[in-house]
Amino acid sequence: MTASSFQQQVDALCVDQLVEPLTVSDRVTLRVGRWTPQPARGRVMLLSGRGGFLEKYYPALIQLLQRGLEVVSFDWRGQGLSSRLSADPHLGYVDNFSDYIDDFDRVWTTVFRPESDHRNYLLAHSMGAHIALRWLREKHDGAALFEHAWLTAPLAGIDTRPYPLPLAKLIAAFACWLGAGHRYVPQGFGFDAENYQLQGLATLTSDREQIAYELACIQATPELQLGAASFGWLNAAFQSLERLHSPGYIEQIAQPITQFLAENEQVVDNQALRVLQRRLPHSALVTIPAAKHDLLVEDESLQAPVWAAIDRQLADDLNA
Repeated sequence: MTASSFQQQVDALCVDQLVEPLTVSDRVTLRVGRWTPQPARGRVMLLSGRGGFLEKYYPALIQLLQRGLEVVSFDWRGQGLSSRLSADPHLGYVDNFSDYIDDFDRVWTTVFRPESDHRNYLLAHSMGAHIALRWLREKHDGAALFEHAWLTAPLAGIDTRPYPLPLAKLIAAFACWLGAGHRYVPQGFGFDAENYQLQGLATLTSDREQIAYELACIQATPELQLGAASFGWLNAAFQSLERLHSPGYIEQIAQPITQFLAENEQVVDNQALRVLQRRLPHSALVTIPAAKHDLLVEDESLQAPVWAAIDRQLADDLNA
């Protein structure tokens, strides 16, 4: 599939669509999109992971629109066509994960604007799932704001191999203390098309067509290019994970949740997710055999359990 063919499908499914900038501070603007089908049976907030951008998740967007769900999504600060935060635009950087939480809250209040006459849902991947959990807990006291939340490969921990986790945390903190927060992590570098293709297939998805599609999007719009994470991003991630796993924190989230674990995971720490799952009071965990990290753009057969779970929930809500 090409970007134009995906866009044609989106156009055919929508009665209204809007992609525009949203200014959240003096130096940060987010690219936000809203897509409305007719008739709409509900609304969903779609959150991407680190390195994601709106076009990457067009296959998931189409799936949601076909189910009659209005979709709101956006590019996180520092990636996609939102504001970059470093002199090197390829560098994955953020000052603090609380900035992501504030960005999500701003989009929620000004663009999503939950309405009582619509069923509201959340579909969030990896870093987006992590931010969603913290946002629910810290911005809304853990309240259940959605009919249901589906979290794919949530960032509950980072796979730091070959470095032991304590050493990786120490290196990241020490690098930031030395003023190297805007430097790439070890073996990290800027965007490279060949590496993007090889690493994408190796760790993110089994779908070669998806990787080819993403690469075509990036080559057509070079401003989408993003390389490895910085020490600053990594240190901020470790600090945020400590907060997520702190005693009594996650237990306060009342939101009904289904989490999806990719069996062939090489990005996040599945054991950390299992630990987190046992502490969430209203959550189920679904393991998808053979699947890689990026479950929303995996091979069609491998992402099928995600959509089956979504369809069951929508059917239950429709008949309620």
